[in-house]
Amino acid sequence: MALHRVLSSGEFEVVCLLTTITESFHRVSMHGVREELLDLQAKSARYPMEKIFIPYPCPNEIYEGKMRNALDSWKTKGVSQVIFGDLFLEDIRRYREEKLSQIGIRPVFPIWGENTRSLAEEMLKVGFRAIITCVDPKKLEPKFAGRQFDESFLRDLPPQVDPCGENGEFHTFVYDGPIFKEPIPVEVGERVLRDGFQFADVMSRSTKKQALSGRSNYSQHYRYRNGRPASKTDSKSSMSETPVFIFRLLACSVRKIRGPNPINPTRLGRDWPHPNEGAVSQRLRHLSHFISQVESGKVVTSVTSMKTQDSCASAAIIKLRKQ
Repeated sequence: MALHRVLSSGEFEVVCLLTTITESFHRVSMHGVREELLDLQAKSARYPMEKIFIPYPCPNEIYEGKMRNALDSWKTKGVSQVIFGDLFLEDIRRYREEKLSQIGIRPVFPIWGENTRSLAEEMLKVGFRAIITCVDPKKLEPKFAGRQFDESFLRDLPPQVDPCGENGEFHTFVYDGPIFKEPIPVEVGERVLRDGFQFADVMSRSTKKQALSGRSNYSQHYRYRNGRPASKTDSKSSMSETPVFIFRLLACSVRKIRGPNPINPTRLGRDWPHPNEGAVSQRLRHLSHFISQVESGKVVTSVTSMKTQDSCASAAIIKLRKQ
C-alpha cells in the first residue's frame, strides 16, 4: 500500500525494490515467502529488485552491515530516500531514522499514523489481494494461516488483533493489486508449525505442480531450525498410504540401505528437515515407524544419494514397496 500511495502521488521516482532473504532457506525470514514469489512480484510491478542475503540466525551487526553496504551503493547512484510501510510502531520508526541518518538517506513513511481498519478496507477497495502466510498463535488462531485477506477475514479477526497485523499478529503475501500489471498465480500448500509460528506455504502454481510430481528443488522446502522439526498440521496421509516419499538430509549422506539397517533415528531427528512434499506427513514418529519396518524386514528399500544445490545437504529418494 505504501508503494501504491507513492506512485499515485507522483512525488518520488521509484528505482528499485529492496528486500532481505535468508540465504539458507531462500525465503523472507518472518513471512516465510519463497524467493521465487518475490521475483514474480518484481516482474509484475515492473521494477528491479535487489536482494540482500542474510544468514540464519542473523546477528544484528551483520544485518545492519549488509543493509548499510546496499544503501551506500544506492546513495552513490543518486538515491536520497527510502520508502517504508510502517504504520504506528514508534520504536521501529526511530530505529530506521537513526540508521539511515548515519548514511545520509531520508526515510519516508507514506501511510504512517493512518487508521488501520480504514487502511485495510481501502486496500481491498482498490484491488489488493493477499494471502495470510504466517500467524503468531499467541495472538491469533493458527487456522487463519492460508486464508485470503478479504472482508470475511477482517470480520473474523478478534477485536484485539490489528487489521493490518502491525503488531506481528500475521504476515501476508500480496499477489494482485493496482501496482501489478497482472496477478501472480499462486496456491496455498502445506501448513506447518515452526519456531512457534504457524506458516502457510504459498507457492506459484508451476512450483506446486513440480512439488506434487517430486521435482521441486531443495531450497523451496521448509527445514528444521534449531534442531526441531516443523510439525504438519493438516495432512491426512501416512507412510502406508503413499508408495514414494522424498526425505531430505542435512549433513548426512545415505547411499544404500538393504534390509535391517543401523540408522540411528535420534541422530536423524536432529538433522532431518521438513520436506514439504505434497501432503506427506514427515513427523519424527513416521521416521521411526519407517525404520522399524526396515529392521523387521517388512519393507525393502533402495536409496540413491543425489547432490542438491545446497553444498551442505544431500537428498535421498526412498522408494518403498511391500514384500
